[in-house]
Amino acid sequence: MLLIRIGIWPTLGPPQWRVLPGPALTVGRDPACDLCLDDPAVSAFHARVKVTDQEIKISDLGSTNGTYVDGAKVRRATLPAPRQDHAEARASGPPQVAVGGYRLELRAVESAQAPEPEMEQLLFTLANGPPRPQLAQLAEAWAQERPALPAAARCLALARLRAGQVAEAAELVTQALAAEPGSKYGRLVAALAAEADGRLEQAAQWLEDLRAEGQAPPHAAAALRRVMRKREVYAKIKGLVSLEEGRGPAAPDQEAVLTAGPFRLIFSARGHGELVLGAHAALAQAADRLEDLLGFAPREIEVVFTDDAGQTDWAAACYDGAIRVNVPAAGGDPYFLYVALAHEYVHLAVAELGGPAVPAWLNEGLAQYITQNPTPADMEALVNALEADALLPVEALAGDFGRLEQRALVDLAYAQAYSLVQYLVERVGWPGVRQLLSELHQHRDQADPLSRALAPWGLDAGSLERAWLDWLK
Repeated sequence: MLLIRIGIWPTLGPPQWRVLPGPALTVGRDPACDLCLDDPAVSAFHARVKVTDQEIKISDLGSTNGTYVDGAKVRRATLPAPRQDHAEARASGPPQVAVGGYRLELRAVESAQAPEPEMEQLLFTLANGPPRPQLAQLAEAWAQERPALPAAARCLALARLRAGQVAEAAELVTQALAAEPGSKYGRLVAALAAEADGRLEQAAQWLEDLRAEGQAPPHAAAALRRVMRKREVYAKIKGLVSLEEGRGPAAPDQEAVLTAGPFRLIFSARGHGELVLGAHAALAQAADRLEDLLGFAPREIEVVFTDDAGQTDWAAACYDGAIRVNVPAAGGDPYFLYVALAHEYVHLAVAELGGPAVPAWLNEGLAQYITQNPTPADMEALVNALEADALLPVEALAGDFGRLEQRALVDLAYAQAYSLVQYLVERVGWPGVRQLLSELHQHRDQADPLSRALAPWGLDAGSLERAWLDWLK
């Protein structure tokens, strides 16, 4: 499998080499970037890199200080994709990429040829971050290429754990520990397997032992904190009472109900317990923010956690009168679920405040703008469409984005929706957005409700689009 290997030379300090999953990655200061560079001269989303067997393409993402290749500022550049080792590459003078105070050397590398410590660190990072489709694919490829390598077996076990295949992961862990009994990484994966199997006391003991020995592998401390929190949460879950049916303390496999403030969360005590307290905190935070921005005070809201991954036509969450959460769709990443919950809560608020006349771009744009940053792919889609004069007409964004069918068009629609809301907030402020929603609700049964709602600011649907385009350029 083809990866990107990057040599990173900071302004001061020794260089470091890392492998990152291809074929594309983002470089920037934001932690969401594949390569995060902590330098104020680096923009949040600075550049994008794509690699093939023959070439590496660099695209600047509208950064403040620019991207440079061999000293020349570039918007886009195509470089050869060298495969030789670092010493040979420097002797032959590969192109130098400068981002802020960092100099980068880029090359393509097959996973079988990547240094073992870099590969293991990459796979552990993928396993402990947000769900990444590359994890299972890369772990499978590395295990096939290096079947005798205990590190490859450990990393494949991580991929199995993230996929919920605990028994298969435990077998791989046993093999890896037999081949390398003293491995701290092996014992860390064994603890993670125990955690996934619900054996929290055993997992906590192994992780405590690693900490006591010193020089614990990366992610061990975070795993110990997570296991200790799960123990606390499970203790609280055992005391939950289903208020509606008057049952006693919930057994691990029973449905439990937690009511706090306006939120009523329905979940499986065993399957979803560790998510519930964090989910409530995320919803409470979203409620506070929406009350501050739009004056929306929630009524009673039902939140249902489900494991019916194959029975839904939505991804992580939806709002249909209740907020529904598809737990498997998050791939074990609670942060992803918390963002999805907050996103759907904004949809609920917009539906209450603006009613059915709210166009999809305003609804989706507000949900994106309030709960999350635009992705690098969204930014790139918007920049490319603007340069090619290929932006979607705003009137085409009034309905369900799913009808656009092509994934690239859907991404562009979300990027434009975010940008339109950003423009509105800058022009009319949050009080104006609140009034706009109120006007849409008032004119919901009239012709062209959007133009009528925009009239207080001297705008209609057409002039809004022109004003936004002028602002965007």
